[in-house]
Amino acid sequence: MSVRRFHPFLYGTPVLTPLGRRQGAPCLLHLASRAFTVHSIPIQQPSSLHWEAGAPPEHSGNPTQESPLMILADLHNHTKYSHGGNSPAEMYAAAQAKGLEIIGFTEHSPRPLGFDYTNEYRDKLTRHLPDYASEVLALKAANANGPCRVLFGMEMDWLEGQLDFTLASCAAYDFDYLLGSVHFIGQWGFDDGSEPWKGMSQEECEIQYTRYFEIWERMLASGLFNIAAHPDLVKIFSVEQFHVWLTKPESQALVRRGLAALRQSGMSMEISSAGLRKACREIYPAPPIMVMAAEMDLPISFASDAHVTDDVGYGFARLASYARAFGFKEYTVFDRGQRNVYPI
Repeated sequence: MSVRRFHPFLYGTPVLTPLGRRQGAPCLLHLASRAFTVHSIPIQQPSSLHWEAGAPPEHSGNPTQESPLMILADLHNHTKYSHGGNSPAEMYAAAQAKGLEIIGFTEHSPRPLGFDYTNEYRDKLTRHLPDYASEVLALKAANANGPCRVLFGMEMDWLEGQLDFTLASCAAYDFDYLLGSVHFIGQWGFDDGSEPWKGMSQEECEIQYTRYFEIWERMLASGLFNIAAHPDLVKIFSVEQFHVWLTKPESQALVRRGLAALRQSGMSMEISSAGLRKACREIYPAPPIMVMAAEMDLPISFASDAHVTDDVGYGFARLASYARAFGFKEYTVFDRGQRNVYPI
């Protein structure tokens, strides 16, 4: 099927079933666009999203947002107990000031030796995990009936060959939910800096993208997590090369297998504004992956991946527009294993 100017997204009105899966009668959403290709079928990126490829607004806090917020839950936030800059209480105050109704704290999990960043903060994570837990749980209890609720979570690094370590970390506390993420290809922290990527050819970059999504699929198939964080983080320092790779049928098939594993595990896919603040200058995930997720009717969640107070709820009006352009009408919040759905 050749599509020149419009691509119809078949998308239904979501209805919760006992398993939390969305179902509904299809309707059509047409979007003026520029072309991408997913699983060998020409598809379209909405023209209203062309700002994704450009630089975000100058980073001086949250960009101008519509009022009221259409997204009321930020489910990916860090604190001073890893490489963030603020306490849980300060991050909570920022969420409340920005009109959020739910803030999820998801501090990085400790990592075993051998999985290292240049400015490593492993000892800090291990030493202060009890402090993080006690402060967030105290905030949660104090605000159980307040205008902004607190959820207690963790961002778990999926590390190849470290399943026992991962299982122990997941069971360390009674978390409300868990993010699963991939930051390491083998023992290389690929998001640690741009230098390793600068010398890579297109072919060398593509080898890393393929390895990343193979690891990502294994993480999703594990069934250990609730939300898949920043799905295409691997594009962070080579976004143009990544989009070339993503046009290839074998690449699309690999990503689609990962999304199928995500669905099978009962997870949601994170849509994150963090990429707007990074070198790639675009939302995670990229439009072609959004198309696949919409076609598969996957649940989504929203996140800023904030490490400082200014970034809590960052760009959420933009995220809402982005998701709705692909036909998404709702987002998911996990709370103690229960999936709750809210309209965008």
